[in-house]
Amino acid sequence: MNVVRMGIEANVHKNKGKYKAIVKFAVRALFYYSDTKKMNENFSSVERKLLFKKQPNFLSKFVTPYLCTDFSKKEKIEILSKHY
Repeated sequence: MNVVRMGIEANVHKNKGKYKAIVKFAVRALFYYSDTKKMNENFSSVERKLLFKKQPNFLSKFVTPYLCTDFSKKEKIEILSKHY
């Protein structure tokens, strides 16, 4: 798992502030490495990889207050994995 490559894939759609977003993603991914690894493993199938191509920033949803501020990172990963 290469967090820099994941950061590039997560921010491929951006034109402005791309490098800052890649660095921010990489730092968060390293800080939450076990959660990032679990998210990456849950979305390793071919069908789920298509989701990343359509919504590149999906990779970073578990480290942002996306669903609810009261959920832990593990709960967010579980919800996202079950939903998709």
